[in-house]
Amino acid sequence: MKNFWKVGVLALAMAFTFSACGDDTETPAPTNTTDEVVGTYSGTATLLLKTGVATGGMMPDQTNTDTVSVVVTKSTGGFTLSIDDNDPSTPADPDLINVNEVTLGSNGTSMQLPSQTFAQDSGVNLTIVGIKAYTNGTTPVAGLYTRANKNLRLKGSSSIAFAISDSTEINVPLEVEFNVTKK
Repeated sequence: MKNFWKVGVLALAMAFTFSACGDDTETPAPTNTTDEVVGTYSGTATLLLKTGVATGGMMPDQTNTDTVSVVVTKSTGGFTLSIDDNDPSTPADPDLINVNEVTLGSNGTSMQLPSQTFAQDSGVNLTIVGIKAYTNGTTPVAGLYTRANKNLRLKGSSSIAFAISDSTEINVPLEVEFNVTKK
């Protein structure tokens, strides 16, 4: 009977010893936050000038795509996007666009683009407002950062004066879409 207790205690001690060995620690999954949007991006800005709409189809729409660099920083209530056109012939003079209503989703971060006005190189003030072109779940949003591919898309609209002759200008709807990937 004494041997039975000795063997039992020894077996129990061995069981605890082996269960305590090894790498039992689990590495916690990283916590997703809206801060993951902050960083430096590169990609394209596509401008769609809807001259067809403004001229009743007499003029075709015009599309222009440029490469851009975007630096995203945190700001009060959202983020500031500093957008540079990468034109080496001109000094860096990035446009600053603010986004708000930043929301963390299961696949990334969504944001809205509130109405804001900024000066263009031509001296004309441009007012831009978000187009809710994406969804994060079921909510339509103007901007979406997708965690899986580190891609940020943002879409907005404006209206600009467009010369159709030397003496005539019309207001033409403009859409701009940024499609950039984090470096």
